[in-house]
Amino acid sequence: MGATAEAFERILYVEPETPATKETIERLCSQSPTLVVVDAAAGAYDLQQLDENKRGDVERFARIYTRAFWTHGVATIVIDHVVKNAENRGKYAIGSERKIGGVDVHLGFEAIEAIEPISRGGRGLYKITTHKNRGGWLRRGTA
Repeated sequence: MGATAEAFERILYVEPETPATKETIERLCSQSPTLVVVDAAAGAYDLQQLDENKRGDVERFARIYTRAFWTHGVATIVIDHVVKNAENRGKYAIGSERKIGGVDVHLGFEAIEAIEPISRGGRGLYKITTHKNRGGWLRRGTA
């Protein structure tokens, strides 16, 4: 996709086998990241033994991941999914509505017209919708 070997040297990939703790987040932050991507929310909730449908668990997840990195000045992206059934989907992620309440930005991604099945390097028309922009920092009409 055009990335150089030098660019890949700047990426730290972690696939945890144990739940995150304050100490593990501190160790990750000691690497001075500027961005953390949690891919995907379902696996992270499972690893933490949390239920994404329960408000309290969603709040705990935010404290463990999003807020913990935020306090270190690290931006965090949590990739989440909507329900598969388009009629029941709505515009929000699966689980508690608190997932949206605790974030600064919430974006939706939708395939409008896929020329071929969505895949790495695939082509098609996609729609990115801003559902929430707490600080108003995202420019409109540029995605």
